[in-house]
Amino acid sequence: MRKKLFRLLSILLVILMAAPVQALQAGRNPGDFLGHVLHTDIRVYINGVPIAAYNIAGHTYVIASDLRAYGLSVIWDGDARTTTITRGPSTTAARPVVTAHAPVGSIAFPFVYTDIVAYVDGQRVVSHNVQGNMVVRLSDVVSAFGNSIWDAERREVHATTDGTMPRRPARPFFENYSYFQRDGQAQLATVNMLGNPFPNALRTNRSPGPPFSLPSTWWGDYNINRAYTTLTATIGRIDGSRSGTSTISFIGDGVTLAAFNVNEDTHPFDVSIDISNVLILRIQIDQPPTTAWIALANVMIQ
Repeated sequence: MRKKLFRLLSILLVILMAAPVQALQAGRNPGDFLGHVLHTDIRVYINGVPIAAYNIAGHTYVIASDLRAYGLSVIWDGDARTTTITRGPSTTAARPVVTAHAPVGSIAFPFVYTDIVAYVDGQRVVSHNVQGNMVVRLSDVVSAFGNSIWDAERREVHATTDGTMPRRPARPFFENYSYFQRDGQAQLATVNMLGNPFPNALRTNRSPGPPFSLPSTWWGDYNINRAYTTLTATIGRIDGSRSGTSTISFIGDGVTLAAFNVNEDTHPFDVSIDISNVLILRIQIDQPPTTAWIALANVMIQ
């Protein structure tokens, strides 16, 4: 008997708690104040193109009509008071994104209630009115049409609307990463290969002794934190160095991913190395004395 009474009282309490919320929602009118959009330093890219984004209650929102430039169809039905977002061809150009120079978390402008119902791929989603524009959650768009990744270092969201997995933009490797441990001496410098200068290239330092007498091995370890999938670079023989063979190896978490030989006849060549899920990347140069001097240039990571 007591259990039944307790269960009845619990149901009644839920009904009483929900009633004011339902009454409030039913009594809302278009334009009613809901809260504030906050300034954010997070930048959002869809299919590699920037899009204006808003921080509302900790969620990232985008303007529904802007999605017409990102491989989606956005249809407004004035009679039904609905906006329907589906996959479709891009019909407009992306608008320039203006970065606001304001403290993160400070108030930008209000967002208000809208009676227009938004559907993303057939599912009703949360929407608001921001300065006369309907906004929807980026997460709802991504879960319906694509994928996204978060780049914490750059404070960027990269998303797609074609079902593929986005890739981070390529960034210069040596400008962003330094070895945390190494053996031997190396430096970044401008080198010439086939008469062409390559700035900021990695080369081992000359050791004391006859010209081009070099350390036999140099290696450096870089913590890339499993954040990238591909390393690209140009490898070649530095002009003026002697004959013989040098080797450069790329080792991920103790496993050799790729190794390349360079001798006096080697012209500069481009490489692309899969570094997916690598935590510690080791770059190793095996270069006996009086041999072809190897250089690693144009190193990009993404």
